[in-house]
Amino acid sequence: MRVSMPNNPSRFEDSLMYDLFENVIELQIRPEQGGAPERLGYVSQKGLVSEPPPRADYIWPGTATPWIPLHAVVKAVPSHVVRLALATRKGAGEFYSFVTVEISPVAGPHPKLYQVYHNNEIDLDWSSFDFNIHLP
Repeated sequence: MRVSMPNNPSRFEDSLMYDLFENVIELQIRPEQGGAPERLGYVSQKGLVSEPPPRADYIWPGTATPWIPLHAVVKAVPSHVVRLALATRKGAGEFYSFVTVEISPVAGPHPKLYQVYHNNEIDLDWSSFDFNIHLP
């Protein structure tokens, strides 16, 4: 998995843009039967880290994580289908998710690579980007 922030043209001044994207993003696993999500780590420009990253390593517009090997991060699951979430936090609260995710069976381009997008206009939870993956 690789998480990135698109660098879309904007009419906002830089100070507003950087305030908008100054967020910590948690990678979580969501249990099938409900309950509280389990934090697997935080995504940063250095990959998946165990503590909130420093501001310089946030996922800013035009940046991405290195490839994160989900098979090494997510423990064995009987069904092999896992519900993951990227939860965006600003300070102690939730905030809008703007990230894009690439899922691939290998690190890098592959015929089975696909992108997953969050859409704040229609998704019910604007702060949590949830998606299912199948682990081999």
